[in-house]
Amino acid sequence: GRKVTTMAQSNATQTFTCALTGLSPLTDPVVTPSGYVASRKLLLTKLSENGGVDPFDVAGTRRLDESTLVELATASGGTAVAVPPRPPQATSLPSLLGMLQREFDAVLLELYDSRKALEETRREL
Repeated sequence: GRKVTTMAQSNATQTFTCALTGLSPLTDPVVTPSGYVASRKLLLTKLSENGGVDPFDVAGTRRLDESTLVELATASGGTAVAVPPRPPQATSLPSLLGMLQREFDAVLLELYDSRKALEETRREL
């Protein structure tokens, strides 16, 4: 089939999410004529289950087969690069600073407990 070159072949990281499962990373990603990205194997399985009808067509009238799928060329040789999404609480600067403060406090508390245990061990010796 046809190949689409992605930005993954440059210095930028390209991520894909399967429109059927919502999961990443995709192996052998393809794009449907309607613009949805999905794993080729999963999409072909879905097409065989529903008689070749595009699973993303709301009306259920568009026919789809393997020849209409566009293969995505990825830098990693067939597997799309997966970057996990940020948690919802890390989307604004104040919440990000709050997360960093909580992490810093936890590390300091762990350091304090470790030093306290070390001092107790020294006293016992």
